[in-house]
Amino acid sequence: MHTTITTKLESMLITQPSVMWTHGRLWLQAESLCCFLASLFPKVFVVTLSTWALYVFVTLVESGFHSQFARLFLQIFMLLLYILTIYTYFKVIIVGPGSPVDFPELKIGSTVVPNNPYELVTSESATPSVLSSQIVSELDSGHSRNSSHSHVSSSSHTSRTSHDMNSDSARLLNTGYSSTTTHRSPPAEIFTSHSFKNNAPAYRWCSTCQVWKPDRCHHCSTCNKCFLRMDHHCPWFACCIGFYNQKFFVQVLVYITVFCLVATIVSFSILYQFFVDEQWESNHYLSLNLVFLFVVSLAFSFAMVLFTGFSIYMLFRNTTTIEFQDNRWGYLEHKTGQYEFDSNGKKQKLGHLYDLGWRSNWISIMGPSWIGWLFPTTVTDHSISGNNNGINFEVDEDLYNKYCYNAQLQDQLNQQLAEYRERDESSGKDRKELDT
Repeated sequence: MHTTITTKLESMLITQPSVMWTHGRLWLQAESLCCFLASLFPKVFVVTLSTWALYVFVTLVESGFHSQFARLFLQIFMLLLYILTIYTYFKVIIVGPGSPVDFPELKIGSTVVPNNPYELVTSESATPSVLSSQIVSELDSGHSRNSSHSHVSSSSHTSRTSHDMNSDSARLLNTGYSSTTTHRSPPAEIFTSHSFKNNAPAYRWCSTCQVWKPDRCHHCSTCNKCFLRMDHHCPWFACCIGFYNQKFFVQVLVYITVFCLVATIVSFSILYQFFVDEQWESNHYLSLNLVFLFVVSLAFSFAMVLFTGFSIYMLFRNTTTIEFQDNRWGYLEHKTGQYEFDSNGKKQKLGHLYDLGWRSNWISIMGPSWIGWLFPTTVTDHSISGNNNGINFEVDEDLYNKYCYNAQLQDQLNQQLAEYRERDESSGKDRKELDT
């Protein structure tokens, strides 16, 4: 009887127009169309604005410069910049940031429970306390991180509270496995993790993408996918910027910046000459395209110089936008041991784990050749065994040893504090018994 009533209610709800619209195929099609138009808009805008700027520039130079060599040089130079800009812009989108999903070796096996993707194997040395410190799970479905709002450090990757971690440990230990079990880590020949969790080196995984997450890999809530060395989600490309397209992203910023600066200088010189020569007295009209080109290029020049300069600065330091935000605002610094004390007892940060010096940092992204610096050539490796595939990153070994040492000290301090609390509680109980 209950089943019959439930079926009738469901059929009545489905026939309602609002429910049909929300749950029907038409709603899904409309949602897909809106997403497509939203991702198409920046592409159309960039191409249209660049094409218009090139057209206005070429026509103005033709009539505004008396030297044929200057006209020809500027026109060819801006045409080449335009081609490089459009080509590199779409290469950023087509190449993409790269994802661990693209590597079958990083996918978690189908035999693993989806809610707890750890294949348990016997380990005689494992204890419940070790398990509690080793269980590393970053539930990206509930804590998906956006590129512009990040509260997780790249070296710690802590996205959950200690209460959540303890509950995960308890669920794992209470699933019927003995205390002599521990989770399987990814194959050591694929990648080595330099991340820390609960004061111990740890591997991370994504429950949404069902993959192991290498260092500096994060899940984008907009794209709903994990990306290698994720920098940020850029609305002007309608995609994420990561390891594989970081070089092209920086190059297209430089191309656009130079394009805007040249357009600003040339359009200003023509405007200046128009007013100095008082050309309006000889029935010469001021072109509105010239005015618009100057205003637009000037505005974009200010914005692009700042943004391009910031991006190059980040490149020289070998840090991403996510890592910069975490370091700038000091998220979770007190939990990750990212500091040390000098001889005077003053607290100071250890530094960035992946900062190898400005030259090595530049080469790691832009490649070793100056030709690759100027033109959008590929310098990354898409194979699992490649040295530049976005899975493994070279780190400052001395700094990493300090991280490990601080983590070990923090773990010892936590154990001593726990023992002190236990002794204090037991002594308190003894005093109460004596008083009674």
